[in-house]
Amino acid sequence: MTLAVLGLLGSLTVVSIGHVSERSAKQKLVSDVNTLNRAVSSYLAMGGSLEGASSPAEVIARLKSRTSAEASRRKTGLSSSFVDSRLGVELSSDQKGVVWDANRGRFLLDGSGVGAVAAFTLDDALAENPATEETRSGAFSYAKDSAWIWDYHDRPIPTEPGATQFVVESVIDPSPLPAPTVAVNPVRSLTPPHFSQPAGTYDFRAFDLPIALSNQNPLGSSKIVYAIDFGQWQDYTGPVQVAPGSVLSAETVSLNSRWGDSGKIDQRYEAEPVALGAPVIASNSESFGMFFHREVEVTLFNPNPSETSRLEYRVAGGAWTPYALPFRLQRTDFASVADIEARAVPQDSPYYLESPIAVRSIPVDPFEASGETAGEFANAQGSSRMVTSLENGNPSETFAWGDLLPVNDARRTDQSRLAFQGAQFAEVGPGEAFQIGMLSYYNGTILAATGADRIDLTIQLDLTINGIAFRPDFTFSFDLINTANTNDAWASADSVRIADSVASQSLVVNDYEYQFQIEFGRTTSAGYAVFDEFHVLENAGALAEIYGTLEEIGRVGM
Repeated sequence: MTLAVLGLLGSLTVVSIGHVSERSAKQKLVSDVNTLNRAVSSYLAMGGSLEGASSPAEVIARLKSRTSAEASRRKTGLSSSFVDSRLGVELSSDQKGVVWDANRGRFLLDGSGVGAVAAFTLDDALAENPATEETRSGAFSYAKDSAWIWDYHDRPIPTEPGATQFVVESVIDPSPLPAPTVAVNPVRSLTPPHFSQPAGTYDFRAFDLPIALSNQNPLGSSKIVYAIDFGQWQDYTGPVQVAPGSVLSAETVSLNSRWGDSGKIDQRYEAEPVALGAPVIASNSESFGMFFHREVEVTLFNPNPSETSRLEYRVAGGAWTPYALPFRLQRTDFASVADIEARAVPQDSPYYLESPIAVRSIPVDPFEASGETAGEFANAQGSSRMVTSLENGNPSETFAWGDLLPVNDARRTDQSRLAFQGAQFAEVGPGEAFQIGMLSYYNGTILAATGADRIDLTIQLDLTINGIAFRPDFTFSFDLINTANTNDAWASADSVRIADSVASQSLVVNDYEYQFQIEFGRTTSAGYAVFDEFHVLENAGALAEIYGTLEEIGRVGM
């Protein structure tokens, strides 16, 4: 018992509260109260009395007292003070704090009344005050007058009638007999509550964590009280739901004077962060179609609680964008596929980690055009003396112009003429040049002012795009340019020039407009071509390839 009391004295010598956090101050105050309650139990066990003490300061004054030197020589057990002489109290300004419960004989936290203590302090100035002496009762006292360990008195031996009488001289001690001492049963401490889950770190998905507290003490001796994060004490009635990062405190409290409170146990329950669930990426079409679903709407779904996370997305490796509402993607913005990524990001919670990245790829259905072409000449333009092969303005696959020289003129040749020969093509994409035919040009010698200056060529496409047939016509005007003849053969070559390489007509596919344009390609040896001009030597003929391109220019009316 002496060793236990010395331990209590040692623990109270470090009762001190500095500039610490409110939670730490609360924890320290709880520890101080537990230590003082153990000191009270030991003080009473050593014969001390708290009769008439009504405030924490008065109780501490009793704990500082000591027995007189004379009494301590006869007193068994500890006769010195039970707390450090420097121990003082800081009274609460609002009369709320630690109070003394005289009925239960213990200090209580979170009480109210005159003399309530806000904190316990150490003040060196208090050590200068001499300790008050008092007389403490005890179960045993050493001898005061006798040479034996304990005081005793001889008494005459009773005799029975007829027995031999012996005269015995006895020494009568004139001092009064000492008052009988009453044994004080030591107060037993209650066993602390048992926690169903030990303190530690648990998977966040297990929270709020249910903790059951069980009383290991005799029935009726006590009850369990608990507090969360050093808050208000509550009577325990069933499992406590503990949030992540919380401290659960519990104590077994005595219901009678034969038992002392167990002291408080604090257990902290931390959570291991978990990754958020990856978002779900949904779209109203599996691909960007050529005729339908050229615009795809994308929706993101968050499988996590909205208050803990938000969604972000990016397209084609671009910047991450906060997601609020479904967004739309255009076919024309992607060559072959649209790659969409999405993630869930923690929001105001230390227990969630960023989710894995969800990926969704929406392919672009390829533009595949196949078919064949044909062409007809019409609408020749020239002077009033113009001579052409077109009869009554009817179109034809060939076109000749100019009046021949006299028969006896050595320069006499055939008329100048053009002919278009169509071609077949397959698997042509938008913006991809493909051969639509060949243009033959014979540059003859004709009488002045009888030739044509311009002719229209209508190219007819028998076209199939992604399985759907189209038959568009595109008309182009060709300027027929006669060059004055010189000794330089190539400088004297006449030419055919495309007046406007882009057709005035367009092709509309599911509200999307395509323009068609042409250009010259390779030629045979008697001619040469530069993009929109095809040159042929005098009195010679040549062939030139013609290439066409379908270019998407956007939605009609946009």
